[in-house]
Amino acid sequence: MLRLTLLALLLTTAALAAPVVQQDFASGSLPPTMRLLGDAKLADGMVQSTSQPGWARSGVEIGPLPVTRATWTLQYDFKPVHLGAQGQGFVSQSPSTHWYMVYVNPAGAINLHTKRADGWKQRSGSGKPVIEAGKWYTATVALSGSSLQYAVRERGSDQALWDSGPVGFDDLGKEKICGLIDEAADDAAKTEWDNVTLNTNDPQARADMEKAARELEAQRLRKEQMEKTMQALRNRGLALLPTPQQVALQPGTLKFSTFTIAGDKSLAPQADTVRKVLQEWLPGVPVKISPVGGNVQLRVASPGSKQARPWKNNQGYELTVTPKQVELRAETVAGFFYGAQTLCQLAGRQPATARSVTVPQCQITDWPDIPSRLVMIATDQGGHQIIDVDYWKRLIRELAAAKINYVMPYFEGGTFYYEKYPFLGLKGRDGFTIEKGKLLSQYAKEHFIKIVPQQQTLGHSGSVLSHKELAHLQEGGGVYCSSKPETFAFLGDLFDELIAAFPESDYLHAGGDEFAHGFAQCPQCKARAEQIGKPGLYAEHMMHVRQMLRDRGRGMMIWWHEQGYTEEAADKLAKDIVVFDWHYGNQSSYPSLERLQNKGFVNTWATPAVTRYYDARNDWDNTFGNLSGFLAAGARRQVPGECTCTWVHGIWGGRNIFELNLYGVVFSGQCAWNSLASDYGDYRWRFAKDWFGATADPQMLDGLMDAALHAPYGRGKEQGFWANNRIMEEMLAAPVSKTAEELQKRPELIEQARQLQGFCKQANEAIEKLRALATRNQVTLDYMAHDVHIHDTLARRLLLVAQLTELWPALKDLPAADRTARLQRVVEGFKTLAGDYTQMETMFTRSIKEAGGGRCGWGGWFPYITSGGVQFRAQQGREGVEKQATYLENLGAQLPDKPFAP
Repeated sequence: MLRLTLLALLLTTAALAAPVVQQDFASGSLPPTMRLLGDAKLADGMVQSTSQPGWARSGVEIGPLPVTRATWTLQYDFKPVHLGAQGQGFVSQSPSTHWYMVYVNPAGAINLHTKRADGWKQRSGSGKPVIEAGKWYTATVALSGSSLQYAVRERGSDQALWDSGPVGFDDLGKEKICGLIDEAADDAAKTEWDNVTLNTNDPQARADMEKAARELEAQRLRKEQMEKTMQALRNRGLALLPTPQQVALQPGTLKFSTFTIAGDKSLAPQADTVRKVLQEWLPGVPVKISPVGGNVQLRVASPGSKQARPWKNNQGYELTVTPKQVELRAETVAGFFYGAQTLCQLAGRQPATARSVTVPQCQITDWPDIPSRLVMIATDQGGHQIIDVDYWKRLIRELAAAKINYVMPYFEGGTFYYEKYPFLGLKGRDGFTIEKGKLLSQYAKEHFIKIVPQQQTLGHSGSVLSHKELAHLQEGGGVYCSSKPETFAFLGDLFDELIAAFPESDYLHAGGDEFAHGFAQCPQCKARAEQIGKPGLYAEHMMHVRQMLRDRGRGMMIWWHEQGYTEEAADKLAKDIVVFDWHYGNQSSYPSLERLQNKGFVNTWATPAVTRYYDARNDWDNTFGNLSGFLAAGARRQVPGECTCTWVHGIWGGRNIFELNLYGVVFSGQCAWNSLASDYGDYRWRFAKDWFGATADPQMLDGLMDAALHAPYGRGKEQGFWANNRIMEEMLAAPVSKTAEELQKRPELIEQARQLQGFCKQANEAIEKLRALATRNQVTLDYMAHDVHIHDTLARRLLLVAQLTELWPALKDLPAADRTARLQRVVEGFKTLAGDYTQMETMFTRSIKEAGGGRCGWGGWFPYITSGGVQFRAQQGREGVEKQATYLENLGAQLPDKPFAP
């Protein structure tokens, strides 16, 4: 029967005023405190959800709930359409997806898991089945900051089928988002949800919730207004990236055959900056600078009074296009630079053959939501084997056009050539050198970008410490010893060379995450950690590094430590340290930002990542959700900066090409500049037009980008084995006999290979259509096609091996001549595959110079360059299929039992 504690709570709640939330979904819309997850939809007056492959969640989330003191009562109806692995669940959404979870298993039993100090475990359960598909049930949850109680009954009944009683979990903190979801490794679970009621007996929590709802509603209205602006730009075919904060379009245009720039003499540097941008992106149209007066087409001017300036920092600008002239106003040279970039986008970035441009009449007022917008490039992780100056200049130009103003090359010890420690430069002078750093820093400065180096100073240093000359500095597992003065003397030598290479940098990032496995192991460090705790020892180490950087005129950036050391040692860390709060999941909220700020870290930066197909169905949807959600959260928390990471360039093995990440990187610039303009369906066509210079209907460009790059190999439910690049890399390189064994164990791979061929065909067709439209950045299309070719090669390999396996038994009864003829088609297939592997090798070799490519793996670059443990093994795969072709050609009269080369 229903426990008295929960019954009493329900009776108390029933006596309160109207519920804070009461939603029956009949209106077909959601309140501000709810949003749909995954592929869930509103239909027939209810939310309908279906579990998605890869444990992705589908359903509706609710919150944030202020839970510091309050207990919330949540009641909802649900009907299992189909039972699945974790269906009909009530789950945590933040700050972790694994704080608590109540779900129905395939048998109809209910399980309840929570996270406590002893780990993530099942704490309670119905034991026997109590839920049936096709019936409606009512669930009641009492949720506080540290416990929940769950009871379920048939709808309309007063008899509880199961009641968990109070179950504890670790303290949630100030707020919580929960979800009603289906979740599984397949698509088995399906649920209909209705009649959600949310209430509390805590007046302050009610007030906080109502305030949050008002803020969310205001944000929704602002977003709706931004969507109208974006639609107006789309209707005019104006691909502005990032989207300005305020745009008013008017009918009519202004045509330029020559840009004549005028302004007050005091603004000569600003006018010159505008001239350089115009010449860079509209090279066919001459630019002149004239005195004030005369036939002026583009006027630069200072802004009006402070009261008239709506922008929030010194990067803002106002751009007005009238029938007679353009007027660009800004407070700083950076503002003029960004305004000129927008002017070029209004004209459409044109090739040198264009002798005139046309600009639409408009009024634009613009500023960034996040002042510092950084892209981290993991030069030590497989890619960028060659630091080609021309390629990096192109990167700088393109990133500056996307209004990104920091670039951070990541060093552990393999890419930078340290003059004092030349053995560290595993890439030799092909990698970064002091000379290249200076040259690129100056070029970046001209584009209002600062290059900030990152050098690991605590963990992640196996590539440094594995050298015999430095092995004495190692604590354990690639971690520096914090007790040895020699450690800091060595790091100081590295800092000196990095500062010489990047003289315009105001910071140096000192790393500081993922080191606990090898930390505090030597007698001295262990003893010190026992005195002050491991977080204390961590703080001492990082503060020593901070002082070294201060002595060299640089600020310090660090990673938030994933095991909590940064927060635990907050009272021992200087608050001017920039803390990169990194989370790479598509979350509904990022409460860690506020938590770090409340600890006094005023320089907390939001840190998402471009993560494309790491090792599961972690595709662009995750990346774009992470970027848009985290950067919007950062904008709301008014963070001073953000860092977008590109670890291992988001692409494993043979696809380890930085070029393909630029699609996500440019989107990060969009979201950091204007966090409300984060619809990545709208972004796709704008990227196609701006990046490729492709002029076509926006709907057509949207479809082409979606098929060519965003989802080239299917959505989550459509992806097969190719969703895991680690598996792909092994399959491409495996002996042919091993591929046959895998097909025998997993015959479904044959049909999946046919499906993959179909996706590759669609992607190739879209790429070729984009190529016909493109006027710039063709190199991106080349490597998009290379990526598709890798997938198509693997699909054809699987089908060819399956064909040979099926053909083999029938050959024994054929005359020799007929047998040879039948085999010849297969032999030619293996020879064609060998040619595909050769093409892959050629493209990847080319990518090392012009697309940020790099050969992955542990061999060849002793001691190693980290690569995610995946190697590029096209040569190995080619040799295997060549061997197979030769074996089949040289068969004797007597056929062996198996058709595969030994």
